[in-house]
Amino acid sequence: MAQSNVPENAVYLGMVNLFFFGYGAYLYFKKRLCPQGRFWFRFVFGAGICYLFLSLPPNIDLGNGIKIDLISPYLHAIFPMFRTFGRMGLFVLIFVSIGSMIGFYHFLLNCGKKAPAVVAAALILSLIDLAPRLPTLDIGKHPPVYDWLKNQKGNFLIYEIPEDYTGRRTDNFQQYKFRYYQAIHGKKLANRGISNYDPQSKVFYQTLKKLGVKYLVQHKNLYQEGPLPPEYKKFDSIPAAAVQFNEGVIEKFPEWFVPAATIGEANVYEVY
Repeated sequence: MAQSNVPENAVYLGMVNLFFFGYGAYLYFKKRLCPQGRFWFRFVFGAGICYLFLSLPPNIDLGNGIKIDLISPYLHAIFPMFRTFGRMGLFVLIFVSIGSMIGFYHFLLNCGKKAPAVVAAALILSLIDLAPRLPTLDIGKHPPVYDWLKNQKGNFLIYEIPEDYTGRRTDNFQQYKFRYYQAIHGKKLANRGISNYDPQSKVFYQTLKKLGVKYLVQHKNLYQEGPLPPEYKKFDSIPAAAVQFNEGVIEKFPEWFVPAATIGEANVYEVY
């Protein structure tokens, strides 16, 4: 699933969650769970394993052109309504969490009066484990070009680049940032392109004009940064994190795109 949707690739199970799931597994195999606990732990353990296999990539690449197919391509042929079986990883999280609750419950039974302190410690450890792993975005900072756009009068569309023009439908996480920054400038956004087209062509320009786009905003710093912002790169594969727009080269646009302003790392072109 390289170069695919990062949240669909990353399932956070949590160290505390896994610890108590492992403790529950230990009690299960030692036959120290209550009968009802044994039944439900057996169920969530089996279901978790099944959904884990469902969520794996279509194949394992061993190099030298050798690939081992896994189950998801065959299931997709039967159930094409599920576009990405990687989303089944969410159910792994659910079943592991249920199993950890069973283990945690039996752990508390052995703690006696210390149970409240154990609960508090587990919550604190969960927060300590989770906090450094969350990708963050400083909402107090934004490119200055959006302040410039905010001050432009009129109800018009803007089109932001760079993006993938090849039609490969590579997930571009910069687009999610563009939508967030819309809350700052308040202008309408044109939908991103999903087909193979040439931004240097007159057809591209005429299409923007027909849609009602007034400004084409070119973010120069994003060409080398690529579709994945830095805070997401660590969650994806090395090849996906290394992808750049236009091989990192900033595009030059034809004369029919009239330069309007350069603000910070952004060139703004007016579409007449």
